[in-house]
Amino acid sequence: MVTQEPLVTQSKFYHEAFNTAIIDGPLRLYFSDTQESEALKLYFDIQERLLTAGLRLRELPLDIPNMIVMLYPSTSLYEQVFANQEYFATEPFGAHFVLGVVNSVQVETNDENRLEAASLKVCKMIQGLNGNYQACPII
Repeated sequence: MVTQEPLVTQSKFYHEAFNTAIIDGPLRLYFSDTQESEALKLYFDIQERLLTAGLRLRELPLDIPNMIVMLYPSTSLYEQVFANQEYFATEPFGAHFVLGVVNSVQVETNDENRLEAASLKVCKMIQGLNGNYQACPII
């Protein structure tokens, strides 16, 4: 019997505001088109960190769990899913992992620091999922 993987688009993590996605290897990055510049910065930062560690997203095995990053456009949308969490949180989703990130000017923390912390977390999780536990570089 074939078990069906849950769809993130039908989960508590997804919101209709997510109208754009970047999919590269095990990385799934969902965001609103108004967040395109932040999402691309996050995506390229993740790529650069992994490349420095000797990994390319496209070359990772397809059978490892996905790292699903949800870039929430507002604090209220984020808090509907991740109550009592600061500005980013991770949760398992089937065999995969979701990282929710608040990407809003409503948040007191510096956007650069929040996106950098999210990039580092994603990088470390992808390395761990791939069995490569060397330190992910701080760029």
